[in-house]
Amino acid sequence: MSLARILVLSASALAVASAYADRTAAFKGLDIDGDGLVSKAEAAGNAEVTGAFDRADRNRDGKLSVAEYERYTQLQARAKAKKNKQAAARKTERPASAGGTAPKAEEK
Repeated sequence: MSLARILVLSASALAVASAYADRTAAFKGLDIDGDGLVSKAEAAGNAEVTGAFDRADRNRDGKLSVAEYERYTQLQARAKAKKNKQAAARKTERPASAGGTAPKAEEK
């Protein structure tokens, strides 16, 4: 394995570990009573978590486990990345006046 590939893989692993540590710290910050679960009452201090609590609570027990919180935050991160990628693609499209192609009449 080349040194460049090892460095890329190492950097990727560090980024994943850092993101996980950030999410774990955020979860612990929400878990006010330290029982390893986040109740709706504990989540009330965070508008984003409160708004998505029922979607994140996969087993519908009224509490978020670390696994449920982790899954939800990963899905949110993927959705945000997809949205950003789509926005970037739209920005790179050139209008007809700038040498791009004009849409066909039926596309307007």
